[in-house]
Amino acid sequence: MPMKLRSAIKKDLFAADQRREKVDRLGDPLLAFEEHIDFVLR
Repeated sequence: MPMKLRSAIKKDLFAADQRREKVDRLGDPLLAFEEHIDFVLR
């Protein structure tokens, strides 16, 4: 009997919401960069 093919990629219906929550929890990395780098164009 052949083995059933399995995928490493799982579909998650809530992935977008979880990613948004993670970004909100961790904060925007550009704000941390802004403390050390001057992004103002002259």
